[in-house]
Amino acid sequence: MYAQRNRVSLVDLRIVDLLERTRTPATVFVNGLFAKAYPALIQRLARDPWIELANHSWDHAGWTPSCPAMIPISAPMTRRLEVTMTAQIVARLTGIHLTYFRFPAFCGTSADVAFVHALGETVIGSTCFFGDSRHWSAALQVASVERGCGWGSIVVAHLNGPPYGPNTHEALATLIPWWRAHSWRVVTVGTLLRT
Repeated sequence: MYAQRNRVSLVDLRIVDLLERTRTPATVFVNGLFAKAYPALIQRLARDPWIELANHSWDHAGWTPSCPAMIPISAPMTRRLEVTMTAQIVARLTGIHLTYFRFPAFCGTSADVAFVHALGETVIGSTCFFGDSRHWSAALQVASVERGCGWGSIVVAHLNGPPYGPNTHEALATLIPWWRAHSWRVVTVGTLLRT
């Protein structure tokens, strides 16, 4: 995706605007290459008091051989560099020290979790499925969250927008007021883990 950044936008700014306008807390897991491609956006997110930045590896390579449809980590990259290079670029752009990590496609072994922990970051998973990565319609994404998520759930959506997540903005525009109307307290991962 990074190589396509000048031809295809990797971010749907409507999602960022929506989060800011509604003051919706969110943890944004960023790839290092995404931070490299969009430094001003990373700085904008870092200034938002409702947003928490976290690590999503350098280039979204697969950590396990069985990770579906993903290119595995290959030289010169290593597991260590996947974590540390992203932490370094975000720190350089924002001064923020990242403390949470999400494996690409959630593919990581227990040994990988321990490895990331030894580097000072806590691995985060997901407890319900949003569906934007599969190009689900906004209605299907909303239904999946309303029926499959509950108190304490970690809901993973993507900032990419079309063509990678074409209906995310529409789904979130429906879900954010729905969460509030149903007394859900939307929080960052850090807040969730501290409560």
